[in-house]
Amino acid sequence: MTDQKHQIDTARASPTKAFFVRMLTRDIELQDAILDLLDNCLDGILRV
Repeated sequence: MTDQKHQIDTARASPTKAFFVRMLTRDIELQDAILDLLDNCLDGILRV
């Protein structure tokens, strides 16, 4: 068996705003997603 070097390419990952909106609203309504996000933010503030 010969030694072969395999070059691993780097993938560029830069999610867009549309990606996040689509992921947030995929299973739930937009209003519910925003309220959930705000609720999580408030929980984080109260933990400090």
